[in-house]
Amino acid sequence: MRIFQVITLYWLGAGFTSAQPPMLFEHRVFKDGLVQVPLYRDQPNSSAMIDLAYRIYDPDNENKPYLFMAGGGPSLDSIPHYELMTGSTEELASYSKYFRVVLFDQRGTGGLSTRLARDLDSFSQMDPLQIIQNFSTRTHARDLASLIEKIARPGDPFYVGGHSYGGEVIFQYLSRAQIERRPQGILFLSCEAPFVSTQESFNMRMLLQIENNERWLKQNQPVRNQLQKARQKLHRLWLESDDWNAPSERMLGRYFYLVHDKELTRLQEVLEQVLSSDVKTLQDADILVNDGGFDFNDPFAYLLDWRSRENTTLQTLMDRVPFEIKSRLKPWMLLERDAFLTSQNLRRFSPERRKLIQKIDQALSEYSELPDWKQVTKRISMIPTIAVLGDQDPFIPFTSSKKIFNQLLQQPFHHLELLKEGNHWASLDESVAARVAKTFKRLEKNRPAMSCARQLSLF
Repeated sequence: MRIFQVITLYWLGAGFTSAQPPMLFEHRVFKDGLVQVPLYRDQPNSSAMIDLAYRIYDPDNENKPYLFMAGGGPSLDSIPHYELMTGSTEELASYSKYFRVVLFDQRGTGGLSTRLARDLDSFSQMDPLQIIQNFSTRTHARDLASLIEKIARPGDPFYVGGHSYGGEVIFQYLSRAQIERRPQGILFLSCEAPFVSTQESFNMRMLLQIENNERWLKQNQPVRNQLQKARQKLHRLWLESDDWNAPSERMLGRYFYLVHDKELTRLQEVLEQVLSSDVKTLQDADILVNDGGFDFNDPFAYLLDWRSRENTTLQTLMDRVPFEIKSRLKPWMLLERDAFLTSQNLRRFSPERRKLIQKIDQALSEYSELPDWKQVTKRISMIPTIAVLGDQDPFIPFTSSKKIFNQLLQQPFHHLELLKEGNHWASLDESVAARVAKTFKRLEKNRPAMSCARQLSLF
C-alpha cells in the first residue's frame, strides 16, 4: 500500500490535524498538515476557503533550514505524486538530509487537499478566465507565501525551490509586488524559465522527444513490438466501449518520459501490465495508466499547461511546429503529443465534447501571466541561486532553458549545474542533493553583506 493511501485513510477515518505526530516511512520522518487558503484570491469579499495539504520531512530538526518545494504539474497533488513518478518517496526526500523539506499540493487536486470538480462537464459551468485565475502559477505562488507564513517562524532561515512546473511557481513568487520575507536561497530543479517563447519551447520539447525515440527506442525492437501490441489492444477496447469520449490507445502518450535508457525497464513493465489478462476494459487500462502518468485530458493539465507565457491555444502550437521537426515523426514513436487533444484526437470525441474543449481552449488563449522579468532578475541578483538541468530531459528544452538561466545567474553566488544524460528526475538524485547543499554553503560566503534598508528595498 502506498503511503498516501495510508494517510488518506487516517484523514477520513480518524481526523486530520496539523498537530499529527511525526510518522516514519522508508527511514524518513515526516509530518503532515493543512493550511486554509482563499478559493478566490482576487475576491476579497468571498469567504470561500479550501484546504491545502503539506508534508514536512524531518520536521523537528531545527538545525536544518526549511526548503519549501513547489512540485511538478500542473494539476498534480504533489505529496503522492512524487512517490508515483519516482517509485519511492526517497527521491525527493533525499533533500531532507540537508533541509526540512516542505512539499505541498497544488490547490484543488485532491489527495490530502480539498478536491474540486475538474471534469469538462463541471468546467462548462464555469467562467474560463476564473479557472485560470484561481488555478494558475500566480495563485500557486500566493499559496506558497501563505504556507511560508504558517510554518516558518520569524527569523527561521528558509529556501524556496521548484521542480519542473514548480519552477514556474517560484518565478511567479519572485515576481510578486511584495514578498513578506526574503528566502535565504532559491533552487530550480529540472525546470524551464517561462521567459522562453511558448512556440520555441513547444518546438524544442517535441524535438527532444523525437531525438530520445531515435536514440533509445528505434533499435529496441522488443519494446517497439510491445508498444504496438499495447496500442492495438487499447484501440480494440475503445471500439468495444460505449464511451466514445474515452482516451483509447493515445493514453500511452502519458508515458513519453520513459523513453530514456534509464527508464525503458519501467516502460516495459507498464506495457506488460496493459497487455496482461487483468486489463479487460478501457476503464481498467485508464486506471492503470492514470496511476503513474500525467492525464493530459484532465482540463487542469491540458488547459493550464501552456498558459504561463503568451496568449495561445494548444492547437495553434501544434499547427505551427516547423516542417523539419514534423517530418521526423514516425508512427512507432512514443510522444507527448499522442496524449494531447489535437485535431486528430479530438475527432474521437462526441461533437458536443469537442466543441466544449475548443471553446475553453480559445477562451483561455486570451489570458497570460508572464512573470515580471525585471522584478525576478532584481531579486535573484541578491540571493544565492542554483539551477540544475538535465540535457536529456523530455519535459524541459535544455538549450533554451540553459540560455535563460545563463542570463539570470550572473553573480558569484549563483550556480548552474548541467547533468549529462540527465532526465527529468536526475536533479532529485541523492548525489545532486548533496552537491546542492554543499554549493549553497559556498555561495552564501560569496554573497556580499547588505544593510537592512537595502534588503527591504529589494523585497
